[in-house]
Amino acid sequence: MSAELFIKFPSVDWYRDNKSTIKSKIETLNVFSRSMGDEFWLKDPKNAQAEGAWEFDIRIFTSNPEHALLEISAMSDPIEKSLHDFLSWLRSQTDISIVDEDGEISGW
Repeated sequence: MSAELFIKFPSVDWYRDNKSTIKSKIETLNVFSRSMGDEFWLKDPKNAQAEGAWEFDIRIFTSNPEHALLEISAMSDPIEKSLHDFLSWLRSQTDISIVDEDGEISGW
C-alpha cells in the first residue's frame, strides 16, 4: 500500500512556468531511477535487488496542471534524504503546501 501526497503551489502559473526546472531537479536526485514523460521514479539502489521489491520506492507525477503527486511505496534513509532535499529546494523557489489524500497538511 502506498501513501499519496500532493505538492500544491499558491500559483498554478508558477508551477506551469517552472515545470521543466522541477523535472530537471528531480532527475538530479541521488535516488533518481527513470522518467517517462511526466512520471519520475525514485529508487534506493540498496533495495533494487531485494526479493519482491517494486521497481520504484517513490513515483512523482507532474502531469496535473495544478499540483504534483508523490506516491510513496517504500521509505529508506537515502529516499528520505533525497525527498527532503527536493522539497527544501522547492520551498526555496516558492511557497508550497504538501497535503495527503484527505487534504490534511503533511509533516513533509
